Amino acid sequence: MASIGCVTLHAVIDDNYVIPGFRPGETQRALECTSYPVGKGVSCAAAVADLGGAAQTAVVVLCGTTDVGSYQKVLGRSKFSAVDVIGGPEKTRRHVTIIDPKSDAAVTHVQVPGLPHPAALFVPGGPVMAAVARLAAPGVTIALSGSLPSGAPTHLYATLIETIRAKGGKAVLDTSGQPLRAGLEARPFAVKPNRAEAEALLEHPIEKGTVALASAGLEIIERFDVTWVLLSDGADGLVVAGPHGVHHGKVEMSLAQKESIVNDQGCGDSVVAAFLVCASQRSELLQDPLRLVRTLLQAPTANLFSQRPGNLSAEHLALLQSGQIPIRVETVFPQNG
Repeated sequence: MASIGCVTLHAVIDDNYVIPGFRPGETQRALECTSYPVGKGVSCAAAVADLGGAAQTAVVVLCGTTDVGSYQKVLGRSKFSAVDVIGGPEKTRRHVTIIDPKSDAAVTHVQVPGLPHPAALFVPGGPVMAAVARLAAPGVTIALSGSLPSGAPTHLYATLIETIRAKGGKAVLDTSGQPLRAGLEARPFAVKPNRAEAEALLEHPIEKGTVALASAGLEIIERFDVTWVLLSDGADGLVVAGPHGVHHGKVEMSLAQKESIVNDQGCGDSVVAAFLVCASQRSELLQDPLRLVRTLLQAPTANLFSQRPGNLSAEHLALLQSGQIPIRVETVFPQNG
């Protein structure tokens, strides 16, 4: 039986173009073009697999009917314990990523709105609710990742969180906007916003600096009664707020390592993946916040050195785990502060 669930309700095909010396406004040839069937939960599942958790993980994906086979094939390679791919609209939305290895701003992302989905997919007893209900059980931690598609009710994540908790499981929410706010009303076990999402949620700007970011994580816990907040801020690191206080971690890469970064897509998903593995298989880390923060930062950093979101560079993961790429961790607010 699975102890981890990864749910994607708004899948996307990511078309990656490698264009050295990319110049906007000109006709250019791509050196390479690769299409990846992904989505935030799919990237999360890929990272879980690279962390050794595939055999304990079940995956649910809602995509276009013409792409069901592609997702089944891609997910089948990782030998997950179960894969449930649901066909919704005719096609899956497509994003474009332009990678320019010669530029300091090496990656450009072009995202598009999603396609309308039949409302029948999301009703009680419908395919989405039924698929998530099958995953939920005592001891199972389930990530609900990404935006909701057009046609899904704003409160869908809240309903799924309530279903998961009623069956004894735990939910981790990684979304934004109104689905995030509505989902938090159902009190998930953990939530993973980035700085911009946290500012929108709290309805005020977050000042620069570790203390301000940590304060925002604490405010989310106090206002929404969640157990864990994983608040990411790109290269400025990660704040983890939970039962043992609020802590901050930052990876200290060399200039050469920073210059060899391939793609920043999937880093937040990799944080969620690492938390799922810790919650389900390494629960002792939830009692050791400094080790937890260090562990949570290893996966997204290794993700930076792989073109496909959620695929972790084994070489860099080993460097991080051995301490050859340092991670600085500090306590911002202790448990009783």
